[in-house]
Amino acid sequence: MSETMRQRFRDEAMATHFEILFDHPDRERCGSLAALAFREVERLESLLSRFMQGSDIYRINNLQKGESIGISNECHECLLMAMELGVLTNGLFDIGAGCFMPLVRDDEGRSIQSGEEEWTFARRRREEGRFIIHEDRPEVSCEAEGLVLDLGGIGKGFALEVIDRLLSDFDDLNYLLSAGGSTLLARGFSSSWKVNLSGESEGFSIDLKNESLSSSSFETQGAHIIRLGYPSRESHRKRVWVKGPNAALCDGLSTAFLLMDRREIKEVISDLSFEISVWEEGVEGDINLLTVLRA
Repeated sequence: MSETMRQRFRDEAMATHFEILFDHPDRERCGSLAALAFREVERLESLLSRFMQGSDIYRINNLQKGESIGISNECHECLLMAMELGVLTNGLFDIGAGCFMPLVRDDEGRSIQSGEEEWTFARRRREEGRFIIHEDRPEVSCEAEGLVLDLGGIGKGFALEVIDRLLSDFDDLNYLLSAGGSTLLARGFSSSWKVNLSGESEGFSIDLKNESLSSSSFETQGAHIIRLGYPSRESHRKRVWVKGPNAALCDGLSTAFLLMDRREIKEVISDLSFEISVWEEGVEGDINLLTVLRA
């Protein structure tokens, strides 16, 4: 890949930055495509953010018992993928745990500590609340109040998948999409993209072509890593990377794998219908490939 052909574009959305790198000589054309992609990310944020009044997720979180609402096809697709991840990870990936977020972070995003009484109340709300996400139509119903949906663990990867659909109509493009630097999606008709897996003391490069890579770490996510309604204090590893065919699924799996021991990761890998590669940075800083655990 020629550095002289690389075009880089950046925008802020979803509380992070999105980047698109094109391997193409026409900067004007690439700029127009990037602008189109970033407008789509802004549209998705207006649907998926739990903080934006009027978004699909905001409206779902404000449903009363017995109420139903129609939602966008994009939100419906993302919710169904999140449900699939929840089943795969035995509930460790849980978009219904938004009620715990105010217990670990304040409005400015700073880490906080909450008392056991607050955690007990939030766990009761999580256990009692129930939404029905209808599989056959873009509609959500509330059977019992208490749940607060949060797509933070999958939304950025899903946004990259939507951008990819826009750009895939142009079959002469090589591009690398990035959400916050932690979730990547690479496409190329002719070349791959070299990306770095950097831990605290070790690191190496891998080639991505027509696949995704997502990473999660306690360093950047520890303030909101929650395991089944309890703040996670046990650390099996510092960081995890997941490489696979879909950015949204890699995004969600990397978060869930951060909480799992190797036996639990093995069980998830054995149930997947697609190939993935998993690396971990151990508590001592060593990086190991765990794909060999696949059954």
